[in-house]
This record gives sequence, C-alpha cells and structure tokens, in this order.
Amino acid sequence: MTGKNLPLFYIFIIMTVIASCKSGPVGPPGRSEIEELRDPFIVPKIVWSSPLSGSVGPYPFTAQNGFREHRFILQFNKLMDMKSVAEAITFGPNAGAGISLFYVESIDQTKIKGTLKGVYLIGQEYFIVVDSTGKDLNGNHLVEPDTVHFLPEPYFRITVPNRLSERKNVEPAICCIDLVFNNKADTSSLNRSVHIDPPLDSGGLWFNELDEFGDGFLARTYTAPGLIPDTTYRIVVTTGVQDTSGHNLKENYAFEFITEPFKLVVWSPQINGAKNVKRVNFKLGFKFNSRFYSHSILKGWKTSPAITGVFDWGITWFTFTASDTLRAQTTYSIALGPEMTEVHGRPLANPITLTFTTGDSL
Repeated sequence: MTGKNLPLFYIFIIMTVIASCKSGPVGPPGRSEIEELRDPFIVPKIVWSSPLSGSVGPYPFTAQNGFREHRFILQFNKLMDMKSVAEAITFGPNAGAGISLFYVESIDQTKIKGTLKGVYLIGQEYFIVVDSTGKDLNGNHLVEPDTVHFLPEPYFRITVPNRLSERKNVEPAICCIDLVFNNKADTSSLNRSVHIDPPLDSGGLWFNELDEFGDGFLARTYTAPGLIPDTTYRIVVTTGVQDTSGHNLKENYAFEFITEPFKLVVWSPQINGAKNVKRVNFKLGFKFNSRFYSHSILKGWKTSPAITGVFDWGITWFTFTASDTLRAQTTYSIALGPEMTEVHGRPLANPITLTFTTGDSL
C-alpha cells in the first residue's frame, strides 16, 4: 500500500467501525400481530370503540349513524369467541332513555358491531357493557365488565342546515321554512324567538310542530302572504327557543336567502308563433311567482290590433277571455310589459310579447 492510499484506507476502517457501533447487536425477531391476538396469557379487553368511550357528541349523521338508528363498533385485543361477546353485551340506561339495543353481529374475530334504535335524549349519557361472560378463543374471560360510555346529545340544537340557506332563487309567492331539531320544539317559544328581516306583511313567523321527520323533529311555517321579490332575507333562530323538556337552544342559528325577481312563470295555451288560431272563445292564462294587484295587469297589458275582453284573477294568476270574435287571417300581438308590478312595486322582470295568426274558420 502506497503512502498516497494510506489515508483513504484508515478513513474506510474508521467509518466501518462507526457503522457497526450504530447498528448494535441484532436480536431475535418480535412476535407477529397474529401471535399477539392468539396469546393465551393476554387477558381480553376492549381497545377501541366507535363512539369513543368518554366522548361527547353531537356526532355527524352518516349512512350508518342517523337520527333514529345508530351504529357502534367494539374492537378487542384478542381473537374473540364472538357468540359469547354478543351474548355478553348490554346497553343502558334502559328505563325511559329513548333508545334500545336492536342487534349485534361480528365484523371479524376482533371487532363486533351493533345497532341502537330510537332517539337519543338530550343530556343523557349512555353505556355499552360487555360483561365477564365474554371470552377469547383461548377461553379467557374478561376479568371484569368492560364499559364504553358516551354522551351523544349534550344540548338542544338544530340538526341539519336549513335547505334555504344561501339559495338565490327562492320563489316569493309562498315559501316553506323548515327547522329541524334534536327534540320537539315548544312552538310558543319558537314563534317568539325566530325573527325574519325584512318582516313579513303578516308580521312574524308562526310554526307548527310536525313531529319526527328525517334527521330530527320538524317545525314548519309558510311565509304567507308571501315575500318581496329580489330581496335578501335573514332569519335568526335565537336561544330563546326551547324544547318541550325546557332545554334552550345552545346558540343562535342564522341563515340568509334571496328571492327571485317578479317573473311570469308560464302562460297557456302556448300560442306564440302559432298559425290558424281559433277566432272564437279565445282565452289566455298567465301564472306568476309572486302576488300582484289586479289593477296592475292593465298597466302592462297591450294588444295589437285591440282585443276587448274580460280579466279574471287570483293571487298569482290571471286569465283573459276575448269578448268578441277575432278577425280572420290577422296577426295579433299581446304584450305584457314591466309596467305590471307585484304588490310591493317590483316590476315584471321578464316582459313578453306573444304573436299569433288567426285562420279563416271560427
């Protein structure tokens, strides 16, 4: 070895010694996971659950966890005799707790799932117990009952976002407003504590309790006699709302939506561009998305040539029936312009002109 290569040789030796010191002695491999699960000297116990033991809700609604049906899972540290585990499970409290154990079934040899049916009571803690008759495949029993406890509904709340929230196309004629709670609402407190801005022509909102529906207990009101078109509304549900057990709503809930402009929704029959329209008993009907006063019809109504006739109307519709026979082989136009307004003075947002041609026959 030349003197030139000597430093490199020593560097190699030193690095090899350092590497061997870092790695240290290598022992025998540890036990596999399946060996741990089968070990007869390990006592079986619950190592994980859903809901987690000691957890506080509310828990999100999913396909497996809804308002009336709730899934739980228990996972053990051993391969278990799942028949004995299923028979060892109890759920409580039982008396008047609003919910009961429906069924249990194994997922695999370490996990078992169950379904609870009913409605969780507000402020009620529930528990799932696996008593000491549950055993693993080695025949080892739980040393003592293993308990999972949880508080799913700690307070009175709205369970789902309002379906009108952030919508920009709400029909103003009549609107249905639903509020869904985790318990029956006291309607008198509801009617005092829910506010809408701008206010309705009729005053406040008046809710009816419609019992359980979908993801909770439904309270519903209708915005009769209607909303203002092209307007942003804000609804605030305040903490003054109580359930029938006297719990107050935990926090205010607010949402906004925007109504559509005043619009013609449909007319009938569809005569625009039609030929050979009958000359007798001529009649047209119009439907709108908001209320209007009858005198506003004439402000926007124009025909050419002139057609005399009679108007009939309801809250959001009107019809026109010609009094005389229309001229033969004549092109008519009927216009409904923005001069027609709804009850709050909003003009018609989609004025139209219909044209049609009559035939020779009556």
